Amino acid sequence: MQKSLPILLAVALMALFASCTKENSFEEGSGKANIYTWRFVEGGQEYSGIMDTAYVEEVTGIKVLSAEGVSNDGMDNIMLAVGALNDIQPGTYTSPEALFNYLNNGNIKYEVDMSRMNFSIIITSINSESVSGTFSGTVFGEDGSDREITEGTFTAPL
Repeated sequence: MQKSLPILLAVALMALFASCTKENSFEEGSGKANIYTWRFVEGGQEYSGIMDTAYVEEVTGIKVLSAEGVSNDGMDNIMLAVGALNDIQPGTYTSPEALFNYLNNGNIKYEVDMSRMNFSIIITSINSESVSGTFSGTVFGEDGSDREITEGTFTAPL
């Protein structure tokens, strides 16, 4: 079972990514969105925005934590996800147990290569109200080349 865990997690996370549609939960002016943010750097350029939702659900027996957000200009979307057989706890999750997807105008700009263990999401805090963490690693760029995501941080409402 241990050898098949990465495969099961990858399948569950891909199924979850495929079934998700973006919803912008926070209404303008609510003030709550300001405490739930995300940011990362790629190629010297900083990307940032509001993390508007996070949720845990069970997919094919795997617990999956997903966090979704939108860029400050509203044109881009970010999704981070981690999967585990047990409850999601603080700790390090490495691809294929960790996923990252960034869309620019609905087109994939960056995404994790599920076949390589070179992207990590570190959950630093999780409780009934929010989840926080960091992320970094190598992803595919929109042209298929390797890109380095650095300085990734997020805090999202659960």
